[in-house]
Formats: sequence, C-alpha cells, structure tokens
Amino acid sequence: MSVIANKRKTAFSEFERQAISLCKFTEERLRKVPSRYKKFINPGLYDPVNRAAMALIYANEQNGRTPEGQERRTAYFKQAVRLLVGQQKALFAAWNVLGIDEDAARRWSERVNRVIALVWGVNGWKQEERPMIIPLPTKKMGRLEFLHNMAELHRYTYQKIGHAPQHCKDTISGQIAGFVDTALAEIVLANYKEPTTKKEAEERAKHLDKAMQSLNGMQRPLLALWLLMDYSEATMNEWAGIIDAELKMLAGLKKSDAERFKSLK
Repeated sequence: MSVIANKRKTAFSEFERQAISLCKFTEERLRKVPSRYKKFINPGLYDPVNRAAMALIYANEQNGRTPEGQERRTAYFKQAVRLLVGQQKALFAAWNVLGIDEDAARRWSERVNRVIALVWGVNGWKQEERPMIIPLPTKKMGRLEFLHNMAELHRYTYQKIGHAPQHCKDTISGQIAGFVDTALAEIVLANYKEPTTKKEAEERAKHLDKAMQSLNGMQRPLLALWLLMDYSEATMNEWAGIIDAELKMLAGLKKSDAERFKSLK
C-alpha cells in the first residue's frame, strides 16, 4: 500500500505501523494464490486490510480533544476492527485452498489480532469483548470426519470453479464459492469451542444450521454450472455425493448435540 506523499514524514503510531505491515504481509501471501483462484480469494483479504489501514490513519488525524473529533476517531477505529474481523471467512477459505497448516494459519491470525488488540487498547474497550481471528484447525479437521469432508468438499469445489469459463466467475462460480466458503466457516466456528452453557450450545446449533443452509443453497447454482460445463456423470455424482455426505453428517451431529447438551444451563 502506498502512503500518501504528503504524509510520508508523519510519525505513525504503533497500530498504524502494524496495520501497514499487515497489508504488506497479506499482499506477499496472496501472490501464492493460483491465478484461477485469485478472483474468489484475494478481494476478501486484500481489500479489507487496506481499507482498515486507511481507517486507522484517518482515525489518527482526528482531533481527539473535541467531541466531534473523538466521535469520528472512534468511528474509524470501529470501522477498522469490523473490516479486520470480517476477513474470517475469507481467511478460512484461503488457508484451506492453499493447504496452509494450522501453525502457519495461527501466525497469520496473530498478525491480524495484534492490530485489533492495539486498537482495542488505545480505546480502552473491555478486553473480554475483544474479537479475534481464529486459525483453521487443520489438526482437528484431520480427526473429525465431518470437518475433514467439508475441507475436501471446499477444495474440490474450488478446483472445479477455478477451471470454469471466465464469464461464469462473476455470477455462477462466484455464488458457488460464496456458499461453500460460508459452509466451511460455519462448521469451523461451530466446533471452535466445546459448549459449556446453553447459550453456547444454541450458538453452535445456529452455526450448523447456517452451514446446512449454505450447502443446500449451493445446489441450484451448482446445477447451472453443471449444465454449462457438461460435466461427466461421474463428476456430477462425485460432487453431489460429497455434499450429501456432509449434510447427513451435520444432521446426525445436530441430533447427537441435542442429547449431549440438553442439560446445560
């Protein structure tokens, strides 16, 4: 990200420096994304970190000694945090497609969380309310079949839409990517923490519901792509079979959860 010419001699605060560093880090990592996947992955990561960095620069330019300036400053800080936290789904998608292991994903997430933590501290907001980006739990995904199957479905789907015609990528392929990215994110978030309260169990159930809704929603644009691409019967059966298997596992998980967590308060 280029710094505006007349600001180059300005002393940047730590949160600004870390945000600009995150921009550079993100750009370097996204160079490794294969060209056929860039349209689906890169905008959801590079655009937010750049916009967040600019919001933090603008925040520091506000006069915090006046009520109006403080209000604008706070608004920019909140915008930056929303943009950074909003990357979670796109990060899961990138990490899974690129085959990034859990430790590398953790180092990436720590860079984002460092910026969020600095902003949170500057504003004196409650630490227990600070949001965090979580890494893709690839170790757990290797152990739990429904997580492993979802990761495989996600990669398989990207392989197919990555080779679809360019004219499909703004419409049908983009819709499919959105649905499968959401399904992956919701399943990971559902399993991030073992519920210890009734509220947490309800949140887990909501994540699983959203994942199932996304997998079901994905099937209509998927059918349109199949008709356009004229895939073989074997390919269509394989793709549909992975989706159906995931939906059955999630339905079974929801049923077992209802019994498992029914006593939580």
